[in-house]
Amino acid sequence: MTYPDPPPYPPQPPTGQPMYPPAYPPQPPTGQPAYPASPYQPAPPTGQPVYPPQPPPGQTGYPPSGYAPPAWPPTAPPAAPQYPYPSSPYPAPYSPPPPPPLPEPPRSRVTLVLVSVLVGVVFAGLAGLAIIGFHGPKVNSTISSIGQIQPTATPRATSTPGPTYSAPVPACGVNASDWNAAASAVTHCSAAGLMITSPASANTIAEVFLNLTSFASSYSLKVHVAALTHGCAGMAVLRDQYKGYDGYVCADGTWKIVRYDSTGHGSNVAQGKLAATKPAYDLLFALAGRNLALRINNVPISHVTVDATYTVTQAVSLTLDHFTNVSASAVYSTFSLTQ
Repeated sequence: MTYPDPPPYPPQPPTGQPMYPPAYPPQPPTGQPAYPASPYQPAPPTGQPVYPPQPPPGQTGYPPSGYAPPAWPPTAPPAAPQYPYPSSPYPAPYSPPPPPPLPEPPRSRVTLVLVSVLVGVVFAGLAGLAIIGFHGPKVNSTISSIGQIQPTATPRATSTPGPTYSAPVPACGVNASDWNAAASAVTHCSAAGLMITSPASANTIAEVFLNLTSFASSYSLKVHVAALTHGCAGMAVLRDQYKGYDGYVCADGTWKIVRYDSTGHGSNVAQGKLAATKPAYDLLFALAGRNLALRINNVPISHVTVDATYTVTQAVSLTLDHFTNVSASAVYSTFSLTQ
């Protein structure tokens, strides 16, 4: 297959027609004035550079145009005018007031009672410390009453001061007639010594008296105490009917000096606690005028001033006071009285 030759370029006018003008714009026919110059130029062929339109001959250039190109980027449109809104003819919506605070719940009666009890305990403790003072903690607060002296039928006479009386086993054997036991004391003699028992039902101190016809204004008592259980063992001086002073050491390691009045009622005048309990104790209870001293195992424990109304000694004694609701017992030996 064959293709015809392409037409010549630029295209030729039909046969018998004049040739295209060699230049653009076209020229007027012969004898006609020239076309006025146009500010526009024909678009160049595709791929040709674009040139600005040329002014007519004799002109230097187009006058400036009154049109200004828009600014870029464009500015924001002017703000719309603001107009005040008329006040609303309707009332403001109702806002309820805040609820009132809830009342405080009532205090528990149990809480108030507990607080009252605690306050009472604190004040009671402070009061107890004030009463005890320098004597230390109160011990063995339950004190049995003391009985009246029960002398022997024939009191033993004394002579000059000295170790006027001694008994390896007091109130037993050859010394039995020198002593007299109170009704509240249960006694038993053995080679180890005199065992005294104070029953739990006893209302008065278990006591065994040494009766002499006279006593000096100053004297001392010594005794060895062993096997002490559930009570306080000691000795008494200045026994006059129900009155007297007793010095004790107790099974729980405490000690006390008790004054008994004319009715037999006792009150602690000194008390405290030993550093440790011992299986046995050597007691010394010494009266010198109105000064009364207690020594335990040859260690000074306490001394007190005797009440001025306690001046007579009708008897001295071995004593035992039981703890509450329990029987007490102790074994006494190597007793001596020195005046």
